[in-house]
Parts: sequence; C-alpha cells; structure tokens
Amino acid sequence: MLKLPIDPYLSEIQALLRKSDALIITATPGSGKTTRVPPLLMKGIQGAPHPKVYVLEPRRLAARLSAERVSEEQNLKLGQEVGYQFRFEKNRTSQTPLVFLTEGMLMRELLSNPTLTGVGIVILDEFHERHLQGDLALAVLKKLQMTERPDLKIVVMSATLEVEPLKRYWEESANGIAHVEVKGEVHPLQILYLETKDDYLDRKVKKAIKRLLEMPDHDQYGDVLVFLPGLSEIRRCTEILSEFKELEVVPLHGELSKVEQAKALNRAQKKKVILSTNIAESSLTIPGVNTVIDSGLARVASVSHWSGLPHLKTKNISRSSATQRAGRSARTAPGLTFRLYGKSDHDGRAFSDVSEIKRSDLSQAVLELMSLGVSDFKQFPWFEAPTIETFKSSRRLSD
Repeated sequence: MLKLPIDPYLSEIQALLRKSDALIITATPGSGKTTRVPPLLMKGIQGAPHPKVYVLEPRRLAARLSAERVSEEQNLKLGQEVGYQFRFEKNRTSQTPLVFLTEGMLMRELLSNPTLTGVGIVILDEFHERHLQGDLALAVLKKLQMTERPDLKIVVMSATLEVEPLKRYWEESANGIAHVEVKGEVHPLQILYLETKDDYLDRKVKKAIKRLLEMPDHDQYGDVLVFLPGLSEIRRCTEILSEFKELEVVPLHGELSKVEQAKALNRAQKKKVILSTNIAESSLTIPGVNTVIDSGLARVASVSHWSGLPHLKTKNISRSSATQRAGRSARTAPGLTFRLYGKSDHDGRAFSDVSEIKRSDLSQAVLELMSLGVSDFKQFPWFEAPTIETFKSSRRLSD
C-alpha cells in the first residue's frame, strides 16, 4: 500500500479519540485523511455496542469515490464492508460497518434512527466548506452527545480549518476535544499568478493552457484540472479550447451521469483538460492530474431575506478554497497551479468562505430540526448560530 503523510499519525489519532469526546484532524490536501482514518477507526470499534462508522462528505461524487478507494486500498468488499449512500443511489446494507454519506443523508437517517443506534463514530470530512447540512449535522450530533449518546464520538477533518472555534465549541464537554495536525507537504507545489487585463474567463483559461504547453517540461505536469464557476463557463471554455487538437477536453460537474463522470476521471491517451465546477475541490484525487488552473471564482447560493427568494452569484473564492484547489495538483507528484488573478488579490481575500448558515434560507432546516424534536432554537447547540434576520425570515416561511 502506498505510504501517505498521515500514516505515522494513525496510532495517535486512535488513542486520542478513545480519551476525548471529539477529535479535530487538520492535514494538507492529499495526506490521506479521507481514505486512511475511517477504516482505522472502523476496525478499532468492531465488536463494540455501536460498531459502525459514518463519514459525511460534502458532495455525492466524493462519497462514492472515497468508498471505492477505501474498498480498493483495504481489500474490503464494496457494498458490504464499506459502502456509500446519497440521494437516488445506495450501495450498502443495514449492517455495513463503514459508510460514506452526503451530509444531508445523515439528517434523513436521523428521522428513522434519532439516536443513531449502531453508529459509534461520525466523521465530518472537509468541514471547512461549511455547508448548511454539515453545520446542522454537527449540531445535531453534539446534541445527541450531550444527551442520549454520550458514547458517540465525533471527528472533524479538513486541510484548511480554523481550529479554535471548534475547541471552544467542546470546551464544556466532559472529555473535551483533541487536535492532531498532520505536517508535511505531499509533493512540491509551484504556484504561478497570471493576472491579465482580459475580462473574458475563457480567454484567460486559453492563455494559461498556451503558457503550460510552451513550457519545455509540461509533460511532467500531467493532465489539467480547471476550476470554473458553472456550466456556462464550462461550455465556453470547451468551445475555445477545441483548437488544441493535442488535448482531450472533458467536463466534470454534478449533473453528469456516472458514465460521463468516469470519462473525466479515467486516464486518456491524450493530455486531458478537465473543466470542473468546485465539485473537484475536496476529497477527490483524479489520477494523472498534476496541473490546476484556478479561476478564483465560484457560484454561491444565497437568499434575499426580504423576498425569501434564492439566487446565485459569482464570487471570489477564499484563500482556504484556493489552497484546496491548488492541492489537487500535488497529490500524486510535483504539482503546478496557475491562478488567473494576482497575488495581491489572493492575499487580500478572506481566509474562509461565509458559512452557508449565514446566507441561506433556513426554512427547510427549521422543519427538519422540528421533525427531530427540536423546539427551543435558542438552546440548540449551533456551531455558528444563524443571524436573527435569517432565522426570523425562515421561521415565517416555515410556519
């Protein structure tokens, strides 16, 4: 089995979790936390009253690929010993001891199993993304731990995570929270800033591709992963890059079928350029990719509090997201990342993105919590409480 930076820390991780209510694991992208920690913890609690481990992933593709990777590495039978589940797709049994789920799927499972009977450890992977369902899952798990399931263990993992808020969140718990920081780069990473006056994103991507192909050693940097805000930008870049006959240009986004996703994820005879949304930002290793082109942009959903209507805006990503994206290029070999904006622009950005709970409609979340028996929202253990304005508008819509 390939040695990964997290391997020397595995025994410490297991020991600390035995003594603590919760554990934070911070590790560089590609260190192996997603594929090595869950099977370790699963084997450690076999035979216990609650022998299952659930791993929450922010995206469906990450849940499926992580389960498949663990199955391959650990020689576990997919669908039996390790499985996954998300909306419209399930590959697990009721007895599968290690299950990768999307964050929202845990909330659904709590409706039928409100105390998570049988589950001993829940891991929240890539928690830095701060999706609404991830925040809700953490708070519900903490509430369970404080009441009916004091034996439930919670693990929070990310490469880019502000640790102190999580430590404060558990400071009054009986056994507290521990922290393991996995140090060391996986492979060398070179970052180039390509700031141009061109306002058209597809032209910026084309310039970056030309710059890469003009490098005498470009072959060593393998396939290319391009981060774009959405489908319209993917279509325009597909068109403008069609002149590069030596390249195979393929899309990668959440609306593709499994067959189409496989085409993006599998190796090709030509040098491949994968045009992706932020679906590939976390918990995902694409074989052969050692170059990243980062637009520095993402499509962000939010809600108008006065109208209650959702809308999408294209916004600059945070420094944490930029780190995650760059880390995709150096997971398997020395990597190269082109950022299509200036270094001063990057350094002036926020460390992390605004959490979804601060900018989204919470009416569905309120209904979900009420269905789980939550009635006092002021006493509910929010990790980060929603703003009064957001919560009031959501209550009006859900009443």
